Amino acid sequence: LPQGKSIRQVCKEDAKRGLLLRASPARSREVPRVLMRTGGGNNLKDAPSLLVVGAGTLGERLVRAYRDSYPHAEICAVTKSEKRHEKLRGIGVTEVRTQLPERTFDHVVMMVTPNVEEFEQVVKGCEACWKEKQIQEQEQGQEQEQ
Repeated sequence: LPQGKSIRQVCKEDAKRGLLLRASPARSREVPRVLMRTGGGNNLKDAPSLLVVGAGTLGERLVRAYRDSYPHAEICAVTKSEKRHEKLRGIGVTEVRTQLPERTFDHVVMMVTPNVEEFEQVVKGCEACWKEKQIQEQEQGQEQEQ
């Protein structure tokens, strides 16, 4: 960390520069790595979309933080039941569902525990909703055609 700055201050500065995630160094000499870059999200065009699958208590916290960073982002939350839907809408989720949507998102966060019966299907469904995965598959298909 830069001298005189807290982790929170550094993360806020990174968010302004378009750095979304930052890995903590495992050892004091390691330099933190940027894991993902994204647009600033201050306007509709730059705002990265988010899908939260298993939007319980932690999902609510994630939505609040994401909404603070990206006020115009499309945020979709998937829950097992409709119990939390009103609360999620109240904190800024634009779409709340009990089934995975059939479109892609810039970021997908899965907060489902592995003891769920359909865990493997949920993982595959989340992967199918991730825009980056779709882009990778298209690029691979184009390479194979050549």
